[in-house]
Amino acid sequence: MADKMEILVAATDNTSIRNVVITLDDHYITDATGNPFMRARWDNHTLDDGRFHILRAVATDREGNSSDSPPVRFLVHSIFTTESPIILHADPAGFSWTPLSGGLMTFI
Repeated sequence: MADKMEILVAATDNTSIRNVVITLDDHYITDATGNPFMRARWDNHTLDDGRFHILRAVATDREGNSSDSPPVRFLVHSIFTTESPIILHADPAGFSWTPLSGGLMTFI
């Protein structure tokens, strides 16, 4: 499995976004930064093969108001080859995953 993955979040507000926190299974994993799209690199090497996980983003504006993204449920399935491919099932559809260290990702 690729050790690093990039998460891309689009968050908008009538004023501006202060920060976006990324959670995995309701635990903090990283902050997303940038504008207008926030990016985060996530070290995913500790995820268990064959388990479902839930990823979500929590955006907070400059006034302290926050909003959660819909949960993204995905399955990790590693196939060990020289290319370290990974297969993920993500729900809801329309979310994309991009490995940063050469893994191959397929949606089922």
